[in-house]
Amino acid sequence: MSEAENIALYRRLIEDGVSTGNLDVLDDVLAHDIALPTIAPVVEPTVAGLKQMSEALRAGIPDARAEIDELIANGDWVAARIRWTGTNTGEFMGLAPTGRSFSITELEIVRCEGDRVVELRQVFDVANLMGQLSS
Repeated sequence: MSEAENIALYRRLIEDGVSTGNLDVLDDVLAHDIALPTIAPVVEPTVAGLKQMSEALRAGIPDARAEIDELIANGDWVAARIRWTGTNTGEFMGLAPTGRSFSITELEIVRCEGDRVVELRQVFDVANLMGQLSS
């Protein structure tokens, strides 16, 4: 695929899937045997594990949204800086609902092959997120 097609595939993952909570998009965009070397150790490193994480996020932060702030591509690789926002209105990561809003940054690097994302690496600022929700 071209870099433009890889960017479009990644945008679909974030804008139509992850940000809206439409987890069916993950099945359409992610390879079944995707490599997830940086997924949280509390879930299995599979598409099902990503869905489980997303469902937990939505349970505690139903209005969570991801917005792509920067996006670049180089061959099969796409990298993005994403801004997550939302309000904690349900239990999240052992934290009772606080009613507090947050804004954090996530960095993602994905590798595309064919019409699928076959590798996804992500870094969240979890300490900043928990600090914003609990203080």
